[in-house]
Amino acid sequence: MYGSRYLFVVLATLLTACGGDGGNDNRPSSNANLTSLLVEAAILDPAFASSITRYDASVTGGTTETRVTAITTDSRARLTINGDSVTSGSPSDPIALPIGDTDVNVVVTAEDGTTKTYSVEITRPVPGTDASLAALALSAGPLLQPFDSALLNYDAAFGYLATTTRVLATPNDPLADSLSVDGEPAEFGEPSDLVSLAVGIGATTLAVAVTAEDDASTQTYEVDISRGEFNTLDQAAYLKATNTDPGDRFAASLALSGDTLLLGAPSEQSLARGIDGDQSDNAGNSVGAVYLYERIADVWTPAHYLKAANADNGDQFGFSTASTDELLAVGAPNEQSRSNDPADNSGNAVGAVYLFDPDLAGAPDQVAYLKASNADDLDRFGSAIAISGNRLLIGAPFEASNASGVNGDESNNSLNNAGAAYLFEPDGVGDFVQTAYLKASNPTSGTDNQFGNAVAVSGDTLAVAAWRENGGAAGINGDQTDTSAPNAGAVYVFEQSDDGTWQQAAYVKASNPRTDHNFGTSITLDGDTLAVGAPGENTSQPGAGAVYVFSRDVTGLWGQDALLRANVIGLNDGFGSRVELIGDLLAVGAPGERSDATGINDDDDNENAVGSGATYLFERDAAGDWQQIAYVKASNTDPGDSFGSALALDGDSLVIGAPAEQSSATDVDGDEASNAATDAGAAYVID
Repeated sequence: MYGSRYLFVVLATLLTACGGDGGNDNRPSSNANLTSLLVEAAILDPAFASSITRYDASVTGGTTETRVTAITTDSRARLTINGDSVTSGSPSDPIALPIGDTDVNVVVTAEDGTTKTYSVEITRPVPGTDASLAALALSAGPLLQPFDSALLNYDAAFGYLATTTRVLATPNDPLADSLSVDGEPAEFGEPSDLVSLAVGIGATTLAVAVTAEDDASTQTYEVDISRGEFNTLDQAAYLKATNTDPGDRFAASLALSGDTLLLGAPSEQSLARGIDGDQSDNAGNSVGAVYLYERIADVWTPAHYLKAANADNGDQFGFSTASTDELLAVGAPNEQSRSNDPADNSGNAVGAVYLFDPDLAGAPDQVAYLKASNADDLDRFGSAIAISGNRLLIGAPFEASNASGVNGDESNNSLNNAGAAYLFEPDGVGDFVQTAYLKASNPTSGTDNQFGNAVAVSGDTLAVAAWRENGGAAGINGDQTDTSAPNAGAVYVFEQSDDGTWQQAAYVKASNPRTDHNFGTSITLDGDTLAVGAPGENTSQPGAGAVYVFSRDVTGLWGQDALLRANVIGLNDGFGSRVELIGDLLAVGAPGERSDATGINDDDDNENAVGSGATYLFERDAAGDWQQIAYVKASNTDPGDSFGSALALDGDSLVIGAPAEQSSATDVDGDEASNAATDAGAAYVID
């Protein structure tokens, strides 16, 4: 009768003696320490340590409340913050912060009742009342008056091509509360949303309103903007290399940022290296060069002659170019190094990209030499480049990995010419490092897709084209396993998530995909608008070409808005070989176009100059419809010039490249009539 009770007592005695569950471990814990203590919008002084119980913290004058999060070392301990029970690791209820000092007491009660109090004195100063700006700029061009923080009214005057502008404003007080442009919220130090500009003198008035830290003091700056009439549109400059030679293909690539223009000549022959070297040396072969031109008081002037620091035969430096006010990028897709050593010439068409600091007050300086993380022969890294802010996207259309998506396996070479794109961004010390390796979601839909033949970036959105992709599906996010239309082409859109990772957001196809349309030969992206060129599109004429315009709605979904063709459609025009978009203005190159017209909106209904080339301007109206507004030809139209092979659009200027133009002129506005230098190349500035 007493056996079971006796056994229980014996077991309990043994467990106690052995230090088991019935021993010291069962005694209530006395641990009342914190592992972590955080105050929202503030930094503790000194830095948190479990043994320190007294802290100070400061918040900005505009911070009216905070939350405190504490984590107990012992999960069984209880926690109160200013007397209210709080779960360990969860934020407290909001704590009001009047101006001055606010005490916050965090009390930890251990399991055995032991308590420990951590105190934080939070100081909130009087909010600032400074609502002035330190800088104000428009993307379309400069203000007519030098900016002065105390001057509230400005003027700006642009040409007809400035259909829109963005506003960039920086406050004097970095703690200023908010910014608005024409009543729409904007971020300090970031470009605003596009603002449409009306034609006429003072036709648009921009109101840039700043609210100070105290959320009450305000200041409004106004800019009266004049936009020229269409009939003012004209050729403003005829640009040639400073060392014009046959075969150089000057202006095969272009990049325009404000008053700075890069013109690539990938077949230029000098073996000079660095900045402003010997241009007369023609001992090389397709070495490549880039010419930097500056506009000063509306006059374009050659400023610098850029070469790679490791310039070598066949590199094709200048095959691609991209620029911002602070960075110049040049691609050399045939560069031969397999490593980060520029002197290594052991490879074949591996490719490289060179970054330059423009330093327009002095001479540019090469600041970086970029290679793919899986640099390999024939990848042609640097065939395409795009820049937006601090993001640099580089295409390598002949890369051979069979990986898909983002940051897949780079190491195999099992899928010839599948292609890849690489995203580079500055690290903590400002050096550009690779942050993403992008592949198509359907790389095995066929060999030779050439993903990365064209790239575009705008904010947190990347677009990568694969002009030889074989999909027969139409529209957005169709069947990616369909391979019924060889070389139909596709575009892949990637977006950045809140956690900083990149994901493919859309698989974009033409509404009428067909074999050899080459949708994605060129792409351009601005905000929520994507334009894609398909120069092989042949619905009306073989090789006539088309451009497809897509937009992203408020839910993040992409859809096709327009299918654009030239007003006069011609055989093998190649309309869409190049596209450039800013706001509501779209430029389309058709380097195979055949008319002998010259200038703006001349007769386009003849075929007297095969391959002379043309560029078309389209404008989007308030209803969202696109209309052709200009048909642009060179001032010296000749057969075979390929005018429209390269485009650059910024502010109120359009630059058009004709890399097969034949004049032997040099510099600016030389003799256009000479045809003594076959494929020398030229560029034309329209504004």
